[in-house]
Amino acid sequence: MGRFNGNNNQGALRQLLERRNFSVNAYDSVSTPLTPDGDSPREPTRSAQRSRNRRSGSPLPDQLYPRPVRDFNFAERVLYGRINRAHDPIFLKKSNLKTLRNDPSEGLLLQAVSFVADAFDNFVTQWQASAARGRLDLSDDYLVEIEPFRAFVDPDTEYNNYLIDLRNVFLETYLTKKRNEQIGDYRAFVKIYLQFLMDVSATIPITKTAYITSNFAGPMISGLAIDLADLDASNDAIKEEFINSANFGFYKLYARENGFYIDKQVPWRLVADIGSPQMLRYSAPYGFSTDGDILRQCYGRAGSQDILSLQRNIIDTYNALVRDNPVVRIPSSLRRISQCGPQYIRREPITIESAVLSYSRDYWVDKYIDIRYNEQRSRLSEGAISEIRKTVVKLVQNSLNDAMAINYINNNIRNFDAFNGSYAHLNFDRQARENSQPRANTSASRARATPSRASATSRGTTTTGY
Repeated sequence: MGRFNGNNNQGALRQLLERRNFSVNAYDSVSTPLTPDGDSPREPTRSAQRSRNRRSGSPLPDQLYPRPVRDFNFAERVLYGRINRAHDPIFLKKSNLKTLRNDPSEGLLLQAVSFVADAFDNFVTQWQASAARGRLDLSDDYLVEIEPFRAFVDPDTEYNNYLIDLRNVFLETYLTKKRNEQIGDYRAFVKIYLQFLMDVSATIPITKTAYITSNFAGPMISGLAIDLADLDASNDAIKEEFINSANFGFYKLYARENGFYIDKQVPWRLVADIGSPQMLRYSAPYGFSTDGDILRQCYGRAGSQDILSLQRNIIDTYNALVRDNPVVRIPSSLRRISQCGPQYIRREPITIESAVLSYSRDYWVDKYIDIRYNEQRSRLSEGAISEIRKTVVKLVQNSLNDAMAINYINNNIRNFDAFNGSYAHLNFDRQARENSQPRANTSASRARATPSRASATSRGTTTTGY
């Protein structure tokens, strides 16, 4: 097996070469057999797999690695367990959680989706049976005892903490003296804070819908992933030692037998393959016979509370400003009446009831469209956005809550295909190379070329993994 000693302190070129070396050599089936007794005779060679990929015309790298290894850094697969087949952001319903076996933490319960916890329980049972029979190498530095180190992370808690950080950025950095002097009441504050959200929403998430699919959330919110170690995934040398460890063959064997993937870039992470017969064997007793059942019944579509969350965020940030700086000096240029000497205004906190009455539902829905458009880097034309706004106004008028309007907005604005690294971009690049055509460089040309391909090829099992 080739050596690959990754180090984040290396020069950019050397690190790029090391990453490429890791990708090519890390899971060579010769050095890391699929089973403890050697490769399965049914396991195709790497060259055969590459030939198969070329014949199929697919840019997917799945078959470059022996099962059950999967690259969750590829295209939309990075969102596995966080979006459904239609690319709607989803969240796990916490009623489906179950505590993991062999939890070594003190007082902290590690959890996963119920059937994933059952599959992991059997994984541990098989592992311990192998240890009892003397089949495991007890000198292995990484794989002797199987214990969960990290599992489900509550996205609600994480998102609330994220909003606090966002609030601090506004109050401590964005809110300059000039901007602060313009805020005499809640309505003046809303104008400036919404401008802040528009300024930052193109690069960081604001809504929970966008947060779920961002790097700020990560795969652990899905309830499908279990980390078995606290190791540095950016260190290729550690990953090399882990996958070359004496017991790694057993690790792969029991992962596959119990319906788990091994994350290629984080090999100590097990991820439930919810479409595999092995994992469905554990989900069936809970009433989930297919991966579609799992996605529909264990998960909910994100976004229904986005506008309410936006309003609360604004109210909380304004009241935090009032609490810390109740009195503001108004410069003469902003005064409504002529007055000698400095003028000071005492800002008053606002209640939720008063804040809600300050603006109409149409106003908040309109601002939500702007923010989601920014977050998703949508390529919709101004005319298309105008049509969305007209339809949404009718939906708001004919419903008691904003859920229907929010779903309609997200159905039309979601656009993971526009992100670099998406399946649509990779597929378009591959076809352009085959046709000897340079990839379009302008946003307009990409908008003309990519979405039509994306709608036909980039959604479903080919990208998310289920």
